[in-house]
Amino acid sequence: MALLEFRSKAAAGFFLLPATFREICKVLGRPFTQSGSWTADELPQILDVLEKEVSSEKQRLAEQEAVLREKEASGRGYLTEHEEELRQ
Repeated sequence: MALLEFRSKAAAGFFLLPATFREICKVLGRPFTQSGSWTADELPQILDVLEKEVSSEKQRLAEQEAVLREKEASGRGYLTEHEEELRQ
C-alpha cells in the first residue's frame, strides 16, 4: 500500500494513506494528486478550513449521539443496527 510523505524544513515529515489525503483534498476543494506542494503562504488558509471541518464534524457527531441518547431515554430500549454503527 502506498503512502504519501509530507516534508517540511521547519518540522519532521509525516505520512498519510492516499485515501486519507483524498478526503482532505475534498474538504479543501482541491484535486487529489500524489505529488505537489503547498506554499507557506497557503498554509494559514488550509489550516483554517481543516479546523472548521473538524469542528463541524465534532458537532455532527455530538448531535447524533444526543439523538441516540434521547431515543434510549424515551423507553425505546434498543437501537437499530444503523444507529449502533453510528455510535461506534
